[in-house]
Amino acid sequence: MNEEEVIALVQSTMPEADVAVQVNGNSYMIRIISDIFEGLNSLKRQQRVYACINDRIKSGEMHAVTMRLFTKAEWEQEKKFSL
Repeated sequence: MNEEEVIALVQSTMPEADVAVQVNGNSYMIRIISDIFEGLNSLKRQQRVYACINDRIKSGEMHAVTMRLFTKAEWEQEKKFSL
């Protein structure tokens, strides 16, 4: 899967999400900014994303997945501390 395919897959269930993806072979780094994560702990946030991509993981098409998941407010705070 390429970056655009992963973005489309995530946005199929989170259409308002700002999604960025980096692919290295079958390893994926996914950054999602969405207020759908508001009030959810990190495990619940990851479960929301895995619900979108789990079929691709089971098939072996996606192997290692790293996620960085933020609400819009959290992302604004994160950007302040980024170098």
